[in-house]
Amino acid sequence: MKFRLALHIGLLILVLISGTLLSNYTYTYLNKPATQIMGIVKGNFYFFKKKKKDSGEIPKVFYPRLGKAVYYPMTVANRAVRYYRKVMAGEDMDKSREIFLRHVEWLKNNLKIHHRDTIEFGLWESDFPYPYGIYDLEVPWRSAMVQGSGIFALTKAYELTKDKNYLDYAQKALRAFYLDVKDGGVSYKDQPDQWWFEEYAGSKKGEPRVFNGAIYSLLDIHYYWEITKDKNAGILFEKGLNSIRNNLSTYDTGWWTFYDALGNIATKHYHEDHIKLTRKLYEITQDATFLEFSEKWAKYHDNYFLREFLRQRPDYHDMTILGLNLIFSFIIVYVVWGILFFYYRTKKSNLHAS
Repeated sequence: MKFRLALHIGLLILVLISGTLLSNYTYTYLNKPATQIMGIVKGNFYFFKKKKKDSGEIPKVFYPRLGKAVYYPMTVANRAVRYYRKVMAGEDMDKSREIFLRHVEWLKNNLKIHHRDTIEFGLWESDFPYPYGIYDLEVPWRSAMVQGSGIFALTKAYELTKDKNYLDYAQKALRAFYLDVKDGGVSYKDQPDQWWFEEYAGSKKGEPRVFNGAIYSLLDIHYYWEITKDKNAGILFEKGLNSIRNNLSTYDTGWWTFYDALGNIATKHYHEDHIKLTRKLYEITQDATFLEFSEKWAKYHDNYFLREFLRQRPDYHDMTILGLNLIFSFIIVYVVWGILFFYYRTKKSNLHAS
């Protein structure tokens, strides 16, 4: 009896060790299944539903913790750009153009106009809590990344139609970058020549200063400047660029990168994003500082389990990935043990028979 108990304890320890080690190699492949499992557990049965043919309707995003689907302006903007690229590729051009412009019209109609002192500016506001208390955002919350995505889509609409009305809306959205977060804008004005563009503006838990969000905003502003040569966009780009450049080292752990200024470590996806984005800034500016950090970060190789479970508190997504690996390891270990046990019993029986 004691032997059997010890044997099973040993096997379970082996399952734990092998499952942990296996997660370092499988987490990339298990990202999507883990997300689906989490959604199902939280009541989202979308994955069991038959996918409908794309009708070109304005998309909603289902958030399990909200228990409902909501409009998220950045999703609309990104989908608009996807259809713009279809138009440029000659893929079902008439339909793609119609869907693209329908999405852009939604962005125009949902840009909330505000006034502060003598400044008229537009904001795409999100009236749902997100991301679930991580930054404890006040509803409605604002985002420099959302602003940039919307400006990018509107600029593409101008390129396609030459209708300057789209640029008028883009310019109103651009003005939100001139206002500090505390004043209802999306920037932290650290120095006269250094402004940080905040992805999650209005957090009650300090200043998140999400790294990839600031750079994506900056790149969208630069694209708008390339098309319009708007001097205000040029000024914003320089201020934002200075802030990114002077904060690069603060996002370097020495072995990986931080996702934000609050000490959250980047996932592998976001770490790779940081490498690509800093290289993109180098290509635009030819500033060797960005290339230096991009190449430095590309050399970092980290252990998934160490990064997600020991160096920070794992989230439910990580726990699901680990759980899947433990289940797989459990099956393999006990199947192998069962085969070996069966072989041992068969061999023992044959010896007694002879």
